[in-house]
Amino acid sequence: MGSSTPRHAELYQELANAAWEITAARAVVLGRLDRATMLVSTLALAPTGAAVPREAAGALKTAVRADANPRLRHVYVEGREVSASPRALLDTRSRREPGGDGWVTILPIETRRGIAGSLTLFARRRPAPLQRRRYRAAARLASLIFDLSDDVREYIRDDERVRKEAASLLHGTHAALIAIRHRLGESRKLLAADPTHADAVLENARGELERIGERDIGRTSRRLFPLVIRMSLAPALEGLADLCGPNVKIVLWIERAIARMDDPLDNRLPEAVRLAVYRVAEAAVIRAAAGSPAPRLEISLSRSGGPALILKVRDVSNRPANSAQRQPYPGDLLLRVHDAGGTLRVSSRRGGGMSWSASFPLPGEDEAARSATPRSPV
Repeated sequence: MGSSTPRHAELYQELANAAWEITAARAVVLGRLDRATMLVSTLALAPTGAAVPREAAGALKTAVRADANPRLRHVYVEGREVSASPRALLDTRSRREPGGDGWVTILPIETRRGIAGSLTLFARRRPAPLQRRRYRAAARLASLIFDLSDDVREYIRDDERVRKEAASLLHGTHAALIAIRHRLGESRKLLAADPTHADAVLENARGELERIGERDIGRTSRRLFPLVIRMSLAPALEGLADLCGPNVKIVLWIERAIARMDDPLDNRLPEAVRLAVYRVAEAAVIRAAAGSPAPRLEISLSRSGGPALILKVRDVSNRPANSAQRQPYPGDLLLRVHDAGGTLRVSSRRGGGMSWSASFPLPGEDEAARSATPRSPV
């Protein structure tokens, strides 16, 4: 892909203005890194107009290679802050020394997906420790904005992909139902002349209807929203293997105290928590299936020492995590977890696949009732 952040000019200009006010720098340049080309281009500059220092205004003219010199590589490759005179930082093309005096500090903007850009601040003199803390606060703010921007774009892309998949399925299902209706009409004509052939046509139509209901419509509807979760979380988790095909093997283990709370007739797990748990497990299963043709996963639900539900999803396929699995989890997933009051952690296990862990607050329950109850493999 190209840039790690879309061109939302007004948003980024406001961000540059805020950084300028926070840091009281002479000028602020907000840069964007295109990881495919390793070019850094300017997103926004503050202040605007004649007050901009000449060396800062020069950043608007051309894109700069992120690996053009060792100091820039420190920022864009290693994610380290650099601070020096303009002569040492700005001229990456030749030995010619640019004009202007003062001091330049470049801070990397790091997101969940890696280094996405930079915040360059121009000052009249070397910044004091308090000033440097302000610089870093502004860079953290920029990182949050870049992350949110990526999350919105990713959410829109995923939403459109699901819509296209659903539309494609419905169009195909409609055509299949028309064909089945035609075959049923033919079977009525065959009943009198060739009952055996008519039975075969009817049996074939029945098989097609089962396939459409279970494999096509059922799988897609569960992907859009697992209705069973309104009653209970456990059966929704047990159905996760169906999303990715028969080669996905899942072992589900639920602690007895959680199983009692997840009673379909009297469910005491908040529905928002149930849905958030399901979406985290779903993301882990889909990510594992994308990285291996036959993944094996363990999903467990238990209680912590306090009133919290702990979800763990481990890929136990005994193979290192590949690039498909190491991709950052969707931003809307993190927002969903936080909205349910939870936390999320994803890590790579040594010598194995990925491990997902999420924690959600729960209403209190008698701790003496805790006991492990394994469920059969899915």
